[in-house]
Amino acid sequence: MSLHKVNTFAARLLALSALLSLAAGCDRQNPEPGRATSEAAGETDDPMTALRSQTPTTRYGAVYWADVAKSDTALWGRAKTFCYGDEGWRAPNCGAVRNVEATNKMAAPVQKRPDTHVRF
Repeated sequence: MSLHKVNTFAARLLALSALLSLAAGCDRQNPEPGRATSEAAGETDDPMTALRSQTPTTRYGAVYWADVAKSDTALWGRAKTFCYGDEGWRAPNCGAVRNVEATNKMAAPVQKRPDTHVRF
């Protein structure tokens, strides 16, 4: 292999690695290339913002929403409205809200229906 071919190959390899670095998401707005900011990742102080995020979060999981559901606050109502609405079915963080709601429904006492049978 000639020296010219080695230099050409090295130059192409260097150019390719530079392009791949740019494509990997290195930008000035994000201090760590390839990593999302904490708010974009759903790690925010507002649980409704976290629900609307398309990035899964661990901060507002099933344990958090179970506590909110026990107190039956307006936040729980807004969370259910969003998660069962048109946009919520796509939101990955709504899975915790739907799971808590399903668990609450299964754990609720069964109401007796009035006796409607005709007895002879």
